[in-house]
Amino acid sequence: MPTLACGIILAVMSLCPVVPRQGATVRMLLLVVTSSMIGCRKTLPCEYLASMNPQPPPLISVLLPVYNNMAYLREAISSMLTQTLDDLECVIFDDGSTEPVWQVIETFADPRIVHVRHPTNMGLAAALNCCLDVARGRYFARMDSDDISMPTRLEEELALFTAGVGLVSCWGYTVTADGQRIPPAEDPYLFTRIRVSNVAIRQNITQGNLLLGAASIFPRDVFERIGYFDEELALAEDYNYWLRILQHYEVAVVPKELYQRRHHANNMSHWQRFSRQIDYAELSRQRARQFPTVTHRPISRPEAPNIINEA
Repeated sequence: MPTLACGIILAVMSLCPVVPRQGATVRMLLLVVTSSMIGCRKTLPCEYLASMNPQPPPLISVLLPVYNNMAYLREAISSMLTQTLDDLECVIFDDGSTEPVWQVIETFADPRIVHVRHPTNMGLAAALNCCLDVARGRYFARMDSDDISMPTRLEEELALFTAGVGLVSCWGYTVTADGQRIPPAEDPYLFTRIRVSNVAIRQNITQGNLLLGAASIFPRDVFERIGYFDEELALAEDYNYWLRILQHYEVAVVPKELYQRRHHANNMSHWQRFSRQIDYAELSRQRARQFPTVTHRPISRPEAPNIINEA
């Protein structure tokens, strides 16, 4: 019965105009009724949550999709809520976690947190897109649920947005599951590959990802031009997005270690499971050329093309 009622209510909501005050009032009332029903909060469309928020939009919306990683989630959220630039909202999207991550999220009483649950796991690209639907900020900052941002990250990244710049990131380093820093010799990607000039990134981005994706930030007008993350990519969705952004904008990187990327068994098994079957870097490049703008989201993510990784 609750599921049927939710379906009826959401159908009525879809008929209500977005702009007129009467339509907004009707949607607000329906949203309150729907939210009070068992199980319905999990199925509300993300765009309604954004349109119903009466607060002034923040400067930055942090996009924080979550799938398990409960052991590290509190540190990740705390690192964003303690930023020196505090004009932000933290959009946390629980993408069908099998661990009780909601227990961690609900311990934070900070009004800047916007939290959404989804009953099943859709994948990172789709979860990021749901975050974009909810987010109301002028800038969108990526953040992974098992990593840590240094306190000045957002402030220092935002300072690099000058005319023509559409994407900013920073340097970082890798830590173990218990927070111990991995030596540079064992971390060539973050200590060598991404520590290049802005010009070198521009010149070589089509050869491979030279940016720390989870530490990136881009403006709303870039999103309005480029569109959504490509949900056909189980991996390298950020690389695809950077390729599409750099077709139109410049890139800048803060040459400071402002991000800790955590290395643990769960994220490595995810990478290995997909990367052995498909060359996602090449697939990302192909789709960036074929689909430079993604203006709509698919109802369900189709299977990725069978591009074999010969490495």
